[in-house]
Amino acid sequence: MTLLVKTPIHYAVIKSLILCGILAPFLASAQDDEQADGISLPTVQKTDGLWQPTLPPTTADGADALDRRVYSQFANDELRLSHQADSSKSYAILPHAALVSYYDDNINLSHTKPQGDMAFALEPGMALGIGDFRTQQDDFLIADYTGRLTAYLDHTSADAYEQFASVHAQTVLAKVKFNTNFRFLDLDDVDVDSGTRTSRRIYDTVQVVSYELSEKDFIELQGQNVIRDYQVGPGSVEWQGRGFYNYRWDPKLTLGGGVAAGVLNAEGSTAQTYQQALLRILYDPTEKISIQLQGGPEVRQLGDGEDRVTPVFDLTCDYRPWLGTTLDLNAYRRTLNSSSADNLAYTATGVGFSLAKELGVSWLATFKCGYENNSYFYTNMQSGIPREDDFVYVNPSIQLRVSEQVKMEFFYNYRENTSSNSNRAFTDNQLGIRASFIF
Repeated sequence: MTLLVKTPIHYAVIKSLILCGILAPFLASAQDDEQADGISLPTVQKTDGLWQPTLPPTTADGADALDRRVYSQFANDELRLSHQADSSKSYAILPHAALVSYYDDNINLSHTKPQGDMAFALEPGMALGIGDFRTQQDDFLIADYTGRLTAYLDHTSADAYEQFASVHAQTVLAKVKFNTNFRFLDLDDVDVDSGTRTSRRIYDTVQVVSYELSEKDFIELQGQNVIRDYQVGPGSVEWQGRGFYNYRWDPKLTLGGGVAAGVLNAEGSTAQTYQQALLRILYDPTEKISIQLQGGPEVRQLGDGEDRVTPVFDLTCDYRPWLGTTLDLNAYRRTLNSSSADNLAYTATGVGFSLAKELGVSWLATFKCGYENNSYFYTNMQSGIPREDDFVYVNPSIQLRVSEQVKMEFFYNYRENTSSNSNRAFTDNQLGIRASFIF
């Protein structure tokens, strides 16, 4: 779809680009005159048996992670790379902020009457690292809070303050390792699933306990609770437990098998229970490649008295072919509750790809794209297929490290949803600039 920008909006875009361009070098010189050695891409993170599921981009948490509005890895990466993370200290405190301006040609993801507007955002935050947060082999705690104040040029009723918080903690006791991950999202924008601008809060807590039986094998117990609280649309509470036995075939290959069971309680709907039989492969053939694959059949009991059987899986491949280049591929299939109506759920099947390439000393180019099919179904006695969606996204960007503490990013986001329900179809373009600061 062609991006149409009228003269006043075009002037606002130019003004915001100039503003960010002026502020970034000024704040960079105010912080530190020392120039960074360049942008360093992270090495492949070895799995060591800890599973890291993919976030579907059509869910609230997945969409914000894709838009870089949720910094689930922000505290982790920046605390490791920051000059403030002095190796002689067992802690680091990292204030950070970002200025964002972008034009969105369909702020409400509307099919019939798209409305465009210029948006400006301020994102203050604070990250904290304690203990072994650099290597994460021993006890550590990493926490981050980021606020986001968004103001629209014309549609002031869409102005919002959103919040994102995360905590990752680990305790190691001889053969036992405890991992806790907590994420909190306070969002106020358009939800792709419901197609409605709504406030919603998401609380996601994961507890993992692993016990080393020997040098070759270990067991792993996981518990997860996800609370989704919607102002408009049915919220839900989900509990899930998993148990795995893992065997290290060699230093590069870990094989595992396990079971999972859960219960999903959604407002206005009957409770769903489900069971999964899962196989797992964790394979790191070289220092440049890491592969995670987990999957198996899921049996879900619905309110209509029938069992729904479907395969579920999660695949992640990370590849660093040469210095300064990263390639990532992920694919997934899972069942999610829908916030668009009572007694409605959907099966999400998707694939995503990302490429990052260093360009010289201070520039980094990234390209992300993906596709997701969402097949909706009723969870009560109703028959038929209520809705079928096909969602695609394309997200190129280029980043400039102005200094060790300042980064500039120019980005473009394209999203398109085609649906058997024409009211849920939309096309959206975003073009903008982000200036990120570490103090």
